[in-house]
Amino acid sequence: MTDATRTGLTLDDGQTTWDVLSGRVEALRRRWDDAHAPPPLLEFVPEGSPSLRRIYLTELVKADLECRWSRRQPRPLEEYVAEFPELAGPSGLPCDLILREFQLRKRLGEPVNAEEYARRFPAQATELARLLTDTVATVSGSADRN
Repeated sequence: MTDATRTGLTLDDGQTTWDVLSGRVEALRRRWDDAHAPPPLLEFVPEGSPSLRRIYLTELVKADLECRWSRRQPRPLEEYVAEFPELAGPSGLPCDLILREFQLRKRLGEPVNAEEYARRFPAQATELARLLTDTVATVSGSADRN
């Protein structure tokens, strides 16, 4: 039985939902710390309403991306969508998830640019252009001050 089923969580149960989500993300990070291979993300995703499940997936994928990229075991967002189609939702992937991949790649010195992300995620191109421009400016500004 999953936490969502056991507790009957809904989006209206803010604190409880957040507590369960934090526990799932921490469990995933601990599993990564103990694992020689990437842990199966499905083990950490609860059943529940589509909206709640998408929130859980988004945050779990962010944590998984960070663990993978820091270990030089990248997985593109498109592979997550293939495994979890509900992650994309009717309007595509959440922009904060796309931004997280961009930031991780940039932090690790990977070649990355806004045009690549506009090609990969055309439904979010306008919002990504704004977010990625702000991100690049912030990173550049930080480097200039150091």
